Amino acid sequence: MPAKLGHFRPLRPFTHKELLNIKAEFIRQSLAAGRGKPESLAWYDSLIEPWNKNLLTQTPAVIIDLGGSYLRKGVILWEGKKFRWLVPLQKELALNEHQNPLNFINWLVKKTLPLVKQSRASRIGLVFSYPHQPQKFNGHVTGVVTQLPKGLVVPGLKGVDIGRLYLKGLKNEGVLLEKFVILNDTVALALSKYQAQLGLVIGTGANICSMQPKLKNLRNIEAGDFNGVAHTLASASVDLSDKPGVKTMEKQSTGRYQFRNLAFAALLEGMRSVIGQELMQKGLEVESLIATEISQKKFELISELKLSQTEKQRLTHLSRIILKNSYQMWAAALAAVIELNKNQLKKTSINIPVTGGVILNDPAYFAGLKTTIESLTEKKIQLIKVPDPIKGAAVAALME
Repeated sequence: MPAKLGHFRPLRPFTHKELLNIKAEFIRQSLAAGRGKPESLAWYDSLIEPWNKNLLTQTPAVIIDLGGSYLRKGVILWEGKKFRWLVPLQKELALNEHQNPLNFINWLVKKTLPLVKQSRASRIGLVFSYPHQPQKFNGHVTGVVTQLPKGLVVPGLKGVDIGRLYLKGLKNEGVLLEKFVILNDTVALALSKYQAQLGLVIGTGANICSMQPKLKNLRNIEAGDFNGVAHTLASASVDLSDKPGVKTMEKQSTGRYQFRNLAFAALLEGMRSVIGQELMQKGLEVESLIATEISQKKFELISELKLSQTEKQRLTHLSRIILKNSYQMWAAALAAVIELNKNQLKKTSINIPVTGGVILNDPAYFAGLKTTIESLTEKKIQLIKVPDPIKGAAVAALME
């Protein structure tokens, strides 16, 4: 059952039985979402099937990535066995404050139109890393913004289909597209590998993309919202400081919150308050790196504290538990998804594309995640590191 408010778990590694309970709750809520009664898991239909068939060859596609601080764009071609960049990815700071949705779309059109005209591309894949509900529109996949994200300030954007506005903006400039697809970064990750059925992102935030039983399209689960893992006192303190009651699992596990959990855990252990303050200040600069380095007995980032040997040992112990809790709960969620899709995932070895700084930059985390999934599924797991899943947008745009 979902974790109850006021019921806290101790800050220690989960037992195998506790992980099986998390897995079972994730399955229960997923099935409820499939019946149209979602609780904390969304299971948004991406309207895009996994990459199981051929792509159009010798057809240029413009690829756009908008999320966080940067706008990236390029032109790519599928040659039958591999991709080739016709115009390598260009990166620039994104303008994330606009007066209204039309002003935002006009900016996006202005930034991407020259590349579309130069390449004569009639297909565009847009990775939009903000919450949105995909929509079918005249053979395209557009998207209605469902939440107002922190990093994008556009009054009135919630509820707007930005894909339709973008297509209209291009049409006003004389450009008609054959196919336009908006997709979440987690869906792009799953699409980046041929025949992959799911993908996992754990970086600043975290999410899972997967198939759902008996349905053909990839689904964005918004798994960071999962409320089936009880808070520790430390993560409950984190929750109170940032939109209480939402992103329950994310606030216990991702790069944006690991250092916050460590800071509050240190205070609750009775350590010097200045330690918690320094962890918060440095964490805002480097996010997940600080918990990872402390777990490896590296203290350069907080060297000004002049920690005693005992303080170093306690911080190392706490950071290792926080990181282990993180990969354990995400392993349980992935194990649930694998169980849900057992008829599609009949192979003895399952390939899972993964990305995000937490996974890519910490070998111990990567190894722990893999072995924990295997222990919960009794299957051989291959985690495939994907440093940049943007090519998944090309796959979506070039599907026949």
